[in-house]
Amino acid sequence: MTQIQHYTRHLTFLRLGGQQEEKTLRTALRYVYPQEMESLLFYNGFRIRSSYGSWQQEPLTATSRAMIYVCQKR
Repeated sequence: MTQIQHYTRHLTFLRLGGQQEEKTLRTALRYVYPQEMESLLFYNGFRIRSSYGSWQQEPLTATSRAMIYVCQKR
């Protein structure tokens, strides 16, 4: 498993004079599990001071929509 999700967005812009401009944007996002993130941070010289599951500082749980880490260099 690569843990990568690929997204393609097709956008249409309406310009002055009625002209349309179309753009396609592609994004590849790599997702990591909390244990993987903690290992990556540790092996790259960081200490985790706190972790959150949202920008409102809710606890990081299995159902959290975000992983936010506050770290410092070891």
